[in-house]
Amino acid sequence: MSREKKNVNRRDFLRGSATAAAAVATGGVAASLTATPASASAPARWNKEADVVVVGTGHAGLAAAITAADAGARVVILEKLKREFEGGNSRVSGNMWWTPTSLPEAVQYIDALSYGLTDKESVQALAEEMMKLNDWLGGLGIKRTPLGIFQPEHPQLPGSACVRTWSNGGASDARLWNPLREQAEKRKIEVMYEAPARELVQTPAREIAGIRAEVAGKPFFVKARKGVVLCCGGFEFDFEMQKQFLPGWPIYGQGTPGNTGDGIRMAQQAGAALWHMNNPLSGLGGLVVPEFAPVVIPINVMGQGSIRVDKSGKRFMSETRPSRHGFGVKEFVLFFDGVTGDFTRLPCYVIFDETTRLRGPLASSRRFGWFGWFSGYE
Repeated sequence: MSREKKNVNRRDFLRGSATAAAAVATGGVAASLTATPASASAPARWNKEADVVVVGTGHAGLAAAITAADAGARVVILEKLKREFEGGNSRVSGNMWWTPTSLPEAVQYIDALSYGLTDKESVQALAEEMMKLNDWLGGLGIKRTPLGIFQPEHPQLPGSACVRTWSNGGASDARLWNPLREQAEKRKIEVMYEAPARELVQTPAREIAGIRAEVAGKPFFVKARKGVVLCCGGFEFDFEMQKQFLPGWPIYGQGTPGNTGDGIRMAQQAGAALWHMNNPLSGLGGLVVPEFAPVVIPINVMGQGSIRVDKSGKRFMSETRPSRHGFGVKEFVLFFDGVTGDFTRLPCYVIFDETTRLRGPLASSRRFGWFGWFSGYE
């Protein structure tokens, strides 16, 4: 993928995301956040048929599509946004992964990471598949190289000695997403763009028969002979869902504005229960630019030469404290003031000196890696 291709137009991105998400919020907040007993019924005529329908073009969606295609299935991927914005958060993330060296230790570590709130069977299954991950990626021609960081990220947890971290020749810059997308292309897996999924289609026996999407604003029904795989991201850009499920709001995202909880609602409508909805992967360090809000642009103003203050101008943490996935600075930021009845550090503010200002761009530059859809804002 060329550097020119990455420099997407921010306004077009946001406009396209808003258009694609327009139908998500129908029916009011209460109706959209609670499971309903019925999904769409089968149409008299399907617009398209496949063995497996995958929703989303991130790492999970591409991996599911490649695996199904290699098993002999005819696969169709539905992507909510335009082709230039495909890949969601996966495309603009760190593009790194970890694998364990020991299955018992992996189970122990993952169980500790999830506070013991995940059932043992699921933890065991995840650990077993992670043991196979490097071989699977290697079979696709992806060569792992030691990452050099996060090994382990949480050394105080039991089982952490088993952690090994990897990248495909370096972090960010879609280094893992690009080869997965190329493998999907090599298998001639069809991707339908600007085709947001809206409802799972169920038979009278409540089996999933397919999915109702929208194409050019009209219903488009895709039959799934074998199954539907929902890989369409989270809900960080649905602020009403944030208020229901997250411990602090508003939380602004630096990934794709296409993540508005679509898959969660579809699963609920089909009768699915929810779990693991209350813990954001969050950190401190983003620039809210009014013309692009609610997207957060990663910033470089960290550590010495700057302080963080809350809405009242009060400093609340050590700025040099390391930030880690899931922990780090989050416990300082997600603070609820019982007196004011507010999350007083959302948003917070950075005060910095002239030396810091002259050190370089305030926003992350793509010269040092593509991380976040809008990194490189000047």
